[in-house]
Amino acid sequence: VINDEKKKVVSCMKNDFSQISKTKKSLRPSLSEQLAAIGANADALTATIRQQAGIPNQGGGVERILFTAPSTGFQVGRLTCRYPSPVQFYQNRCEYTFHHPYEATEIRMHMYYKDLKQVILSEKPFRLSFRVPRQMFHFIDDYDHTRVDHTVSIDFPTALAISQFREHVSSRLPTSTRSRR
Repeated sequence: VINDEKKKVVSCMKNDFSQISKTKKSLRPSLSEQLAAIGANADALTATIRQQAGIPNQGGGVERILFTAPSTGFQVGRLTCRYPSPVQFYQNRCEYTFHHPYEATEIRMHMYYKDLKQVILSEKPFRLSFRVPRQMFHFIDDYDHTRVDHTVSIDFPTALAISQFREHVSSRLPTSTRSRR
């Protein structure tokens, strides 16, 4: 009798587990998407409050973010960073944090549009890639600007960032750098 009860318990556990594994994927946005949205809303709210209160912008003006997009990873030359961080797109640059995979450092990336060459937007995977035609200080051993296969890339979770880039940033790139895939 005891063996039969154990079999029933084991079979019940298997059935419950199979039902759990078949649950639908959450419709809630990823953490990086949530953080990007919160950051963008906070920036917009701060700008609105400053304007309504008549408070002048600090340091000649708080720069307006065109849009913020979540990311799923970054690459610089032969280094890959899989820790996502939101990417802020401004009038003249984009900014994000690159977590070095071998050193305990965070590198704040400021990529000015005027310095980007061979910009490629791809939709499978959702990626912005480009070349920087000079050596980058923090990546001396890992990014060789003379090698064709060394690029800088930002991966996005959805096509929304690619369409926002086309809408808000593409026209800001020097014409010689524009390229599409």
